[in-house]
Amino acid sequence: MEFREIHPYVRFARHMLYDIRKPVLCPYDCRLFFMEEGNACITADGTDYQLSKDDALVVHSGVVYRVSPENPQTKILAFNFDFTFDHSALTIPIPPDSPEAFEQTNILSFEPFSDITAFNRVVFVRDMSMGYELLTEAHREYKKNLYFSDTLAGASLGQFLALCARQQAEPVAEGGVTVTDRIISYLHKNYQKNITNESLAKEFNYHPNYISSLIRTRTGMSLHRYFLHIRVRRAITLLETTDLSVTEIAREVGFCDVSYFSNYFRKVTGRAPKYYRKK
Repeated sequence: MEFREIHPYVRFARHMLYDIRKPVLCPYDCRLFFMEEGNACITADGTDYQLSKDDALVVHSGVVYRVSPENPQTKILAFNFDFTFDHSALTIPIPPDSPEAFEQTNILSFEPFSDITAFNRVVFVRDMSMGYELLTEAHREYKKNLYFSDTLAGASLGQFLALCARQQAEPVAEGGVTVTDRIISYLHKNYQKNITNESLAKEFNYHPNYISSLIRTRTGMSLHRYFLHIRVRRAITLLETTDLSVTEIAREVGFCDVSYFSNYFRKVTGRAPKYYRKK
């Protein structure tokens, strides 16, 4: 499966206080550890991960792990979850076993990720403070246990995991803004200009191929296609909110040829520009 297909099911969520080293465990469902206070070393799949405040670690089912707090009263927000609702009938927390007692046949089955394969084992992400509220909301919904709490909790957890996946594609730079964030912001502000990989490379001091890779990784589209989509969305806004003609709008959003604009607009939206003309 691809990562965008996830539909997480939260089986258990809790704030955990650690003051002693825990035993080595092997889970039958997935684990997420978010460091709220203190520091800890979590050994997972044979690797030691040093977690500080706001760091997150995702451990897949069947992966051996051990939590070793490095401060008294280390506080971790922890989740037991599945990436899909396939086993949502199992609502009671499933205790992990020691590696010696672990039964491989009892692991909750899943289709491995074909795109972000790190999530098939262990994912470690630094400074996920921007997603903390999502986790607290997932925890709140889990505790409420009302109608659709599982859906709402899973949605919040899914958003957090998506942020982790984005971080895997491109780590956040100092100040919390990635190169891709800066490039995309630039594109949205300069949609009227003639922008290419080469012009962006000069603007941001990176190789054109690297620029192209960043855009495709973040958006799933080439720079050219993504840039045209920005223009089309801006054109829709102008069609719905102004009296400008289609020709004037085409030029306003950076298209020199109104025929090309109309054809591409129809290709993206499935409709002619005049369909969005304000009533």
